Amino acid sequence: MLLIQTDSLFAQNYDFRQITTSDGLPSSTITGITKDKNGIIWIGTEKGLCYISNGKIKLFKGLPDEGIMSIFASSDGSLWVSFGVKHFLVKIKNGKLTSFAKEKEAIKNGTVLSFFEHKKHIYLAQNDGITVISPEEKFKPLSNKILSDTMMSYWTVDFFTYNNKVYATSVLRGVNEILIQKEDVLFKNVYKGEFLYGSTCVNNNLILSFDPIAKLFDANKFLSKKNQTPLKNVSARRPATFVKDKSNTIFGGCYNLNFGNHGLIKLNSNFKEELILPEIVPGQELYYDEANNDIYFGTGFGVYIVNASLYAKQYNINGELTKKPFFSSYPEQNGVVALNEDGLFYFEESTSVRKQISQNQLLTFANNSQKNTRNLVKTTQNKTAFKSIYFDDLLLENNKWIILSNIGFFIVNKQFIIEDFIPIHSSCLKITNKGELIVDQYRLGLIHLKNKPTKEILYDCFRDEKIVLKHVIGIELFGQKPIITTENQGAFRFINKTL
Repeated sequence: MLLIQTDSLFAQNYDFRQITTSDGLPSSTITGITKDKNGIIWIGTEKGLCYISNGKIKLFKGLPDEGIMSIFASSDGSLWVSFGVKHFLVKIKNGKLTSFAKEKEAIKNGTVLSFFEHKKHIYLAQNDGITVISPEEKFKPLSNKILSDTMMSYWTVDFFTYNNKVYATSVLRGVNEILIQKEDVLFKNVYKGEFLYGSTCVNNNLILSFDPIAKLFDANKFLSKKNQTPLKNVSARRPATFVKDKSNTIFGGCYNLNFGNHGLIKLNSNFKEELILPEIVPGQELYYDEANNDIYFGTGFGVYIVNASLYAKQYNINGELTKKPFFSSYPEQNGVVALNEDGLFYFEESTSVRKQISQNQLLTFANNSQKNTRNLVKTTQNKTAFKSIYFDDLLLENNKWIILSNIGFFIVNKQFIIEDFIPIHSSCLKITNKGELIVDQYRLGLIHLKNKPTKEILYDCFRDEKIVLKHVIGIELFGQKPIITTENQGAFRFINKTL
């Protein structure tokens, strides 16, 4: 579903959408994101590998394990997939799988947590060391690896380049330059610092994430050991991974277990922090798709795809309208569609309100729909007139606006015509990857959004007006099969209209 979170219309808004298991992900816990030479986005999860093809999630089969640790697309067209030490590493190229489960020396450095490529060499960040794969696919573990004094003593978390040199950061061993000399791989310590979680280097600015503060350094002075004093504190959210877009704007994925500061942040040219995704979203898998200017943010709730280009403009609209907070907004051609407590609005770049559906219009439509029997999704709700309405959120599904509120949800087309009202609270709403709405309130219903909305009862929890399923909590989608969950009767799956 496509979501835009804003505090006001004057905020710098980002267009983003979320991909979850309801869209076909094998798991909502994301472990890696990458893009191959053919333009295919690959997503690794704790329960398998998938890719996006023509806007659809497709599962990749044939891997030795489903518990993926990380993925990476190299410049030669190969896709690298890492697992635990048992299966270690697999390369996929031209549909052929090559296993590296017997690379004993490399496996000694532990599980591959992330990848990096420089001059056709593949760098493996592992939980107890570093391994470099040559273009001839020869594995070279770090030759003078320091022996572990704790389990996390050498946990490599990130790589960056500066002046054509490769550096690695690790949790307890600081910053290390990685040197490739003929057939050997050498380690040169630059900085020893505890709990270093992530790094990025843009021009001469180096950001290192400590616990809990991310700090900015002069890269040249820091790496030459001339001055390792931070220039300033950058973020208290402790971003664990970074990407930069084509304008060198830095984005950081935050997953701070100790301090609970999560979300996706943006650092502008002055390294001023802006929160792009809210604190409730923890994640650290980041990938920047330069072709589409999209940031892919892998979290524990699926993948958020954030367009790195600002679409918001200063809408200097006079009147009381802009003084009220907007619950949600979406980019639209030459403008933006937004929902606040007064209703749904379409603002043009010319700063005028082009289309509008007021709260009173929605309330009138809801009350009129209660008076007739055309709504096949019945509820036990008393059909007295609604006197007020409070909005929750705005969704866009199958080119229709879905306005969520405390009395139910409205379906509005792009011409700003209200097509339907369902008197069921938004917490009872699920959306399939076909853009259909599934609702439950004792009688389980399906609403088809394509063309004109049509409805059907999937399962009637009443038989002869007696409740068969009591205390219905909601529904969950397993694949595309809805499961009815109840408070004290368990869970039920149905085929057609039969439990």
